[in-house]
Amino acid sequence: RLNLTGCWREDKEASDSLDPLLQAMGVNWMGRKIVLALSILSRMTHTATDLTIADESSVGTVSTTIPLSGEVITTSSSDGTSHMSISVEPAAVVVKAVMDGDKGTSYDRRSLRDVD
Repeated sequence: RLNLTGCWREDKEASDSLDPLLQAMGVNWMGRKIVLALSILSRMTHTATDLTIADESSVGTVSTTIPLSGEVITTSSSDGTSHMSISVEPAAVVVKAVMDGDKGTSYDRRSLRDVD
């Protein structure tokens, strides 16, 4: 069974840019550049019922707990409101966030892979 508990860093070369998402959220040019330059450490706790993701950077920590049941949760921040749900695949967990105000939908796919 997949378990993503642990500390993770984004592989920026294997990841899509967050810039289009940040633009859709209404983040200004300077704010996007700051976010894109941050080094983020994700501390995940994966249990039988939920996934907690605590994203830590030099500007603080944002923590979200999402039930694995597929139940939609609502989160709010200065950038607006998102409705988040999660699905579990054999080798990955996919977090779907739908932003209010026709700002779009994002998919955050977290998986394990071998690193040479």
